[in-house]
Amino acid sequence: MTELCSPASTKTLTRFKTKKAIQPSDIDEQDSKKPMPIYAELTTLKDRPFFIVCTRKLYAKLSLVLQTDKALQTKPVLLIDSPDALSEKALVDFALANKLAMPINAIVTVCEWGSIKLSQAIDRWAKGAMSNLAIFDATAQVLGNSCFYKASPVQKYVILYSLNPVEQYPMWLKHIEAWLNSAGIELILRHPLQNIDIALHQQSEGALLWNGSLNTFDSLKHTLAQFKIPFSFVECGFFTQKEHVYFDKQGINLHTSLANDNLDWVPNNYAQMVDKKAHQLFDNVEAFDERKDYIFIPLQLGHDSNIQLNSSFTSGMQAFIDYIEATYPYQTLVFKAHPLDTNEYALSNTNSYWSTASSLSLIKSAKCVHGINSTVLFESTLYGVPTIFEGDSLLVRHSHQPKKLLAALLCKQISISSAHTIIDEVLENIGGNSCVGLG
Repeated sequence: MTELCSPASTKTLTRFKTKKAIQPSDIDEQDSKKPMPIYAELTTLKDRPFFIVCTRKLYAKLSLVLQTDKALQTKPVLLIDSPDALSEKALVDFALANKLAMPINAIVTVCEWGSIKLSQAIDRWAKGAMSNLAIFDATAQVLGNSCFYKASPVQKYVILYSLNPVEQYPMWLKHIEAWLNSAGIELILRHPLQNIDIALHQQSEGALLWNGSLNTFDSLKHTLAQFKIPFSFVECGFFTQKEHVYFDKQGINLHTSLANDNLDWVPNNYAQMVDKKAHQLFDNVEAFDERKDYIFIPLQLGHDSNIQLNSSFTSGMQAFIDYIEATYPYQTLVFKAHPLDTNEYALSNTNSYWSTASSLSLIKSAKCVHGINSTVLFESTLYGVPTIFEGDSLLVRHSHQPKKLLAALLCKQISISSAHTIIDEVLENIGGNSCVGLG
């Protein structure tokens, strides 16, 4: 457990053309254990012996896709609550129960928890009877992402790779597109696993990777580096996430250039910068008053890359909840689920409560905030509330100078409402020789 300040009461795709869509026949022996996206209709698989693994969260959307073809409606669907439910035995038992011919050589997955857990599951299967199993990830199609990955550029362009543009485009990507369009540059979106001609990269102004930390991006990053294609990472900002983005050539979260930066470049008035932002965020926020003398526990998405890569709670939020309740058996605890999390969790302590109040409101009245590595912990540090981290983060790395780190983040993030005059800075981050701080 890492503490910044421990309280005394603490016990302890859019626009360019591929040569062809990935089809089942494209999966060779080398790629048979790597999740592959399906950009053609699921009907290309309907005559093969396969079944579908789908999380309960996405089943309603999958059902809409299956309704388009009667043959697909007969394919069995294994519903799961978490990646931990995926095992070779579970898959074999399901196949046998549904009288599918063995061995099964293809499974279609529709899972929002991402490729890290999927790859771990595939590695487990590789030792058994399903060693030649081909995995087809249809999540992009089911979520409605495929339409973002199809058009061709007609002028200068930047390629942006994203796993879920249907959610990211309305919030952030459309603003990046507007900035580039103002300079006569198109933004074209692609999935990181798509098979595209390297010439499309070589003729571009460079590439952007939204998040880019998942192993789904590893092959793409290798290819870009091999052919010396300039690229940068881009992710939502910090204060607030919905209103900002930031660019960094080294990565996001702990892989950003800030992780090992001494921050000597941060302006001398950094303390005033941080205090000003704290007033902007919190002055008009009504303090939470439903509980008194409480510790605020912000939860995250269990499949989030920051959880999977930079914390020990990779099995999900229930394990974190249990840990917190064991740590504070006699304290009042207020938990807030991530707004996109549809899982149900159990609270055991009589002094534990759920809240749907805003995180800023909960921070404002808390005596302490205890989380993993959420952006909420950056906000509570900004406000000055004692904050405890259970995962690794930039603030843990810079625990000796938290205000300076917060000021660096303020310098680095770009407001999505910024005028298009920032285009030079955006292009410098894609193709320049160093990562720069952006105001």
